[in-house]
Amino acid sequence: MSTRALELLARLEQQELDRQRRKLAGEETVRERLEHSRQRTRTAIGEAIDGIEQLHAGSDGGPEALPLDVAARLIEGGRRRASDLERAMTIQERRCHAAREELNERIVAVKRLEIVAERRRRAARAQRDRREQQEMEENAIMRHGRE
Repeated sequence: MSTRALELLARLEQQELDRQRRKLAGEETVRERLEHSRQRTRTAIGEAIDGIEQLHAGSDGGPEALPLDVAARLIEGGRRRASDLERAMTIQERRCHAAREELNERIVAVKRLEIVAERRRRAARAQRDRREQQEMEENAIMRHGRE
């Protein structure tokens, strides 16, 4: 494969690498949103539990206190949602990990192509330099021979 073809292939791989980076960023964004939802759900469960504890402690709970059955349903629904979010987070973590692995593999492939192309450029330059040196020596010998 020619040096030019290697450089072109490296450029194409670089574009694919950029696509993989965008994919990973998207997966990370989804993971962050899930984490935020999980935190909000935990907060809601905690608030509902606090409301129940206030009722059991004998306080009137104020105007914000929920009836016991409503609070219990809210807690149960929150726990189910938290469980669902945990499963979704686990799946999303796997997706993020897979995207990172794919990105790392792509980085290695791009670097290999760049290294091979650079080595070939250096070899071609060294060969040109040797030819030029040889031509200069031949010209010097011919000039010296004429004198």
